[in-house]
Amino acid sequence: MYEMDARVRFSETDESGHLSMSGLLRLFQDCGYFHALARGQANTPNSKNPTTWFLLKWHIEAYEMPLCGDKIKIGTWIYSSGESIAHKQLVLLDEFGKTLALGDTMWVCVDADTGKPALPRDGVWLEEDYGERLALKHRLGRIAECNPNSPKTTAMPKGIVDEKMLDINRHANNVMLTEYAMSAAGCCSSCTFLAAEFLKQAKPGQTLYPYIEEDENGKTVSVCNADRVSFARFRFE
Repeated sequence: MYEMDARVRFSETDESGHLSMSGLLRLFQDCGYFHALARGQANTPNSKNPTTWFLLKWHIEAYEMPLCGDKIKIGTWIYSSGESIAHKQLVLLDEFGKTLALGDTMWVCVDADTGKPALPRDGVWLEEDYGERLALKHRLGRIAECNPNSPKTTAMPKGIVDEKMLDINRHANNVMLTEYAMSAAGCCSSCTFLAAEFLKQAKPGQTLYPYIEEDENGKTVSVCNADRVSFARFRFE
């Protein structure tokens, strides 16, 4: 397992002083990036690999959020991989090793120029990067598409992919897009489980159209383009 030590920063907490779901997402994203960077499989501002890894899915469960200033450890490992696909998990631990949150993710390696699936050309995963898959409490099924024509679906105010949403690959960052959907659904302070499927890159200047369906357990969000084709689908509970 690749690990990094940290403390919960004030900027990562909610009004209760606990780590927010957005803060957890950013910690998990940073851990995944630093892991890839340590193995020569990540782009940097000064260098560009011929291949790069894009996130396809993530499921995240928060069991107990730490407080501002608490010492924490974030870890990640690969539990399954083949050709251009890798399945990884992420974990948030307190300073005594108690599991506070767990994530399950699916990644695809793509050609940096064409965006098509490709075999990794640079870097190598080490034996220590692999581990066993841990079970999540939620079922990891597909996220249903919101039907814009259904009376159960609410169309929310549109947004736009602006500069602050972009990452080094010049498309909407996965955390930023997830935060946008979470905010549209009004789940920023109540979410303890989220799932996401990233289907299409949202490029600079593109308009985002969020559609929301709510049931007794939570909310489903489809973030679409003008043609109602989803960039991503989300589930918040």
